[in-house]
Amino acid sequence: LSVFASTNLIWVLMLAAGAISNLAFCLFLAWKNHSFSKFAQSGSYRLYLLGAIMAILWGGSIFVYGAAVPRLGPLGPSIGWPLSLATGLLVANAVGLVLGEWRGAPRRAFAYMGPGIVVLLLAVVVLSRAN
Repeated sequence: LSVFASTNLIWVLMLAAGAISNLAFCLFLAWKNHSFSKFAQSGSYRLYLLGAIMAILWGGSIFVYGAAVPRLGPLGPSIGWPLSLATGLLVANAVGLVLGEWRGAPRRAFAYMGPGIVVLLLAVVVLSRAN
């Protein structure tokens, strides 16, 4: 196997193991609470579509991470994961601001978010220079 394939193979095995236990528990709760009918409510197709898009984007990001780690050199795993997480948080906050998700939030929330974003940006710069 190539380094690229072996990195992503680990993710497939690890995520599949977690998915099995999570799916089993969700099915158990749906059976216990008699809530299977909620999966067929009108308008639920939109939620399934959004869920599928989120899964594809998240799975794609893991795939890209798996492709990038071997190219980052010997520190790839220790530098790549924090970079991936920090970038995801920065993009999520930017999208939330653009789409108005923060509209109506108290000023105190922005007071916490601002320095947090600065720290994340500094971390991305420092980690990107570390290798």
